[in-house]
Amino acid sequence: MFKKALSCALVIMFLFSQIPVYAADPNEMPGKPTVSNRIAGYMYIPAGTVVNCELITPMDSGKTKTGERILFKTSDNIIVNNLTVIPRGSMGEGVVTKVKKAGGFGSGGAVEFQAKHIKAINNVEVPATFKMNESGGSKSGWVVPSFLLVSVFAGFIQGSNQKIPASTPFQVIVSTDTDLGGTKEELEQVVASQNTMTVSQVREQTAKKAADNAIQTAKAFPEIMTVEQLAEYLQIDRTAVDDLLKTGAIKSTTIGNSVRIKKKDVDAYLGS
Repeated sequence: MFKKALSCALVIMFLFSQIPVYAADPNEMPGKPTVSNRIAGYMYIPAGTVVNCELITPMDSGKTKTGERILFKTSDNIIVNNLTVIPRGSMGEGVVTKVKKAGGFGSGGAVEFQAKHIKAINNVEVPATFKMNESGGSKSGWVVPSFLLVSVFAGFIQGSNQKIPASTPFQVIVSTDTDLGGTKEELEQVVASQNTMTVSQVREQTAKKAADNAIQTAKAFPEIMTVEQLAEYLQIDRTAVDDLLKTGAIKSTTIGNSVRIKKKDVDAYLGS
């Protein structure tokens, strides 16, 4: 009687070890997201930020191979400082790290993969960590009472390969503080362009506009300027202008009681 009870207990323990299960590595579970100091004014995504995702590339322990590239996408917006830094539908990438095919004696298959990164605005790749595996159970359709009834035949049953379909939900965790490479204002312009521009392109555009404005401003001033016009042109006060003229840093000509300055001399001073 004792031997039969022991046999049943061992069978039950074996069967529960074959039940399909999703498991996240406890060492990689998220804590509360924390914000650390970085470049003043620059946006970044804090380490520990949890991102909801769904699988794009299906996996099958009978077909998927170790090292295979796995794609997934985000299922929610990630917002930092009222700015969507990872839009819903952003692409992520991972890699299959371990595959075990189903075998005899009811041994189920297993597949494991690791997330690598998610694409954020400004084309920044955000490092992400995640470890999920699913082990295949014994032959489909079995339940615990069935195992007890046919346990004597368990050794002759082929285990099932594990299949993880597309759209399977899971979470990844931002592994390090990730600088997005720009200020909030710059990144807002990136978002306004529907992510067709990068921060570098925004800066180039801003610099070009500033240069164009400077040219237009310069054209608005006459070739021969008064002291007041010179102060406006240089955007400095009258005292500073007088010092420039007294020291000869900018050439001037006195006509009667009036002082006149050639614009080309001012531009030469600015270019020196």
